[in-house]
Amino acid sequence: MDFLSLFTFIFAQIVPTFGGSIGSAGNGIVLAVSIAGFLLAFVTYLLDGVNRNFLLVVLFFTLLACAYVGFATLITPFEIVVRDLSILVKFLAMALAVLCGYCYYKNHKSFKYLLFSLLGIFGFHVFLYFDSLVDANSPLQLLYHFKNQAGGFRANRFPGTWNFPYNETVFLVTCALVFLFASIVNSNLLKKLLFIGLMIGAIYMSLLGTQARSGFIAFFLCCGYFAVLMFYFSLAQNRPRYMIYVFISIMLSVILFSGIWQFLLYAQEQNEFRHLTKLLNPDTAVSQDRLFELEKLITIYLHDQPWRILVGFGGSRGDDKVYLESVLNYIYNYGVIGFTLIVGPWIYMWFKLLFFGFMVKERRVAMGALIAHIVLTYVFLMGMSADILIHFRFIPMFYFFYGVAWKYLELYEKQHLPPRYPPRYPPRPERL
Repeated sequence: MDFLSLFTFIFAQIVPTFGGSIGSAGNGIVLAVSIAGFLLAFVTYLLDGVNRNFLLVVLFFTLLACAYVGFATLITPFEIVVRDLSILVKFLAMALAVLCGYCYYKNHKSFKYLLFSLLGIFGFHVFLYFDSLVDANSPLQLLYHFKNQAGGFRANRFPGTWNFPYNETVFLVTCALVFLFASIVNSNLLKKLLFIGLMIGAIYMSLLGTQARSGFIAFFLCCGYFAVLMFYFSLAQNRPRYMIYVFISIMLSVILFSGIWQFLLYAQEQNEFRHLTKLLNPDTAVSQDRLFELEKLITIYLHDQPWRILVGFGGSRGDDKVYLESVLNYIYNYGVIGFTLIVGPWIYMWFKLLFFGFMVKERRVAMGALIAHIVLTYVFLMGMSADILIHFRFIPMFYFFYGVAWKYLELYEKQHLPPRYPPRYPPRPERL
């Protein structure tokens, strides 16, 4: 059922949440679609055979996370509401997405259809963006978000299908980095130029469409980090060809920054794009609410119950609950233990992709691993201001890709890299 996995992955990005009619409850539609599609696909994968070790690892961590979150919620001093159980549903969607991504690549061993799918989803976001320029509160826009643009997101801010502008930028910048990789590995000049154009369009749409200041800062930090990685590769590993990527990342940063800076000056004069032009004022360049979240968190934990920094206050959404918008919300809800369970797999993949890029000699494979590493770096940076890792649109896309990446790395290491642990015993002779 590879087609069903791929269809679920695509449909989960474009299915409406009907936010204008039913509010944030519509986010559950995406998760329901993801669970139903991935579950049906996974049942067929089970019939064909699934790697038992990988299946057991995913199930173990899923059940462990569910058990721990249930425990943390039961000991919460706050009122428990039905919505507190939503994270358990998200864990189920995460596990199914990872398993289906793993099985999909096991059968297909190709990124071609995934790239075409991402192109289609990106094209739909471009269509939504131009529709929002015509009418930010059109019936089509209200199918995907529940805050009207003028009152909630302010004029000219584009939330895409992700409900919030600062979450939409994670999707758009991820598309831009995938298009960058496609332009690198493609030998056809026309296709190279096409993917470079798509990359620049996705970046501008992210920065100027969503006006997410955290996305603006995270993007340029990633450009600098990418340049440092490429510079190290070109010198330490004697790969002079990689110097061109240092030049590309620096020039891309300079061109985009200078162009956007001029745009901001123009927008400030015209009194437009008010949210993004706050970057020109150092006093308001960073949201004060998010700036003080760490101080708020320390004050809460050190006041009466410092032991809760390990177990958290539970996932309660009661009226007296403190809500943090950043990744610190995981520490507040589930403590250091829960934070490790949620963020740990992504940190593991972040290091794995980095070391993999250092180990392999094939240029395209190394660049793919490093660009995927930059995607995760961007996600972590965005997590400093937005709770992204369990976002309803993030789960079916990124956890599916997580499974794909895991299987790809597993196959590549098995076929091209020497074994880490040589067998202790010689193989048994085959029976006649």
